[in-house]
Amino acid sequence: MDILHFFTQYMQQWLLEGGHQQANPGSSTDDLYLLHFAKSDEALLMLFNDGTLQVNFYHDRTKIVLTRPAGKYLLTFVDRQRMISTFPLDTLMLQGWTLPLRERVEYALRMLHSL
Repeated sequence: MDILHFFTQYMQQWLLEGGHQQANPGSSTDDLYLLHFAKSDEALLMLFNDGTLQVNFYHDRTKIVLTRPAGKYLLTFVDRQRMISTFPLDTLMLQGWTLPLRERVEYALRMLHSL
């Protein structure tokens, strides 16, 4: 449990704070834990108990995070410059995806299907 707690704190610090966004200091991660993970030559996929899906890509250090706060799916993309962009999933489906984001989502789907 100590390792998972450390991992959660580390990811929040480096995903959020390192991506030019501040983590919410009042949020609790005590109830958050890793349910499943998959590793490939290109990425690490993690599924958490709150339904969050995160995929970290090794070569360019980009990340995608799918969350569902308040019943609405949000897709967050951390690009090569560590800039964070969050999009409602239904908006992306209507307006389209950038090529880098679409490639990463397609790769994440292939990883999920191979589980």
